[in-house]
Amino acid sequence: MSYVVRAAGDPSALTGQIRGALGQMTPHVALAAVRTFDDVVTTSTKTSGLLSWLSAIFGGLAAALAIIGIYSVMSYTVAQRTRELAIRSAIGASRSMLLGVIIREGLSLSIAGIAAGIVLALAASGVLGALLYDVRATDPVVFALSAVGLAAVAVAGYLIPALRAARVEPVTALRGE
Repeated sequence: MSYVVRAAGDPSALTGQIRGALGQMTPHVALAAVRTFDDVVTTSTKTSGLLSWLSAIFGGLAAALAIIGIYSVMSYTVAQRTRELAIRSAIGASRSMLLGVIIREGLSLSIAGIAAGIVLALAASGVLGALLYDVRATDPVVFALSAVGLAAVAVAGYLIPALRAARVEPVTALRGE
């Protein structure tokens, strides 16, 4: 059994009076705990707050792992294509053109992956709809922001290898082969 008492001042100062009044009304029932409404709200939202922080931390870790993975694959690809990039540079390709080639190839793969992810998310939205509060499972703003965020993560992974590809010296690269 629970009682709710509205107080004009500090509710914890009224604890003794509340215990006395309830003791007179129900002398055989012990009063277990007196808590303020703020305490009840804090206790009930503590778990969801912790889960929100854990989700944010794991999301950040996943993004960092994705950046490292994309960086690794693109670094390997640029290292394998050093001769081709050196030949392009030797015949007149500018650094911005070489940078554009690598970024364009990386983004084309990322866009294909993001599109496949959107299709899968739309297919799974029926299952996830019951778990969401105040958001539709197919909310276009959420899908757009997710796609932009994933594209930003991909660009972060492509940027260093693309800059390295743009600085390829034709003479050095072709002599090394």
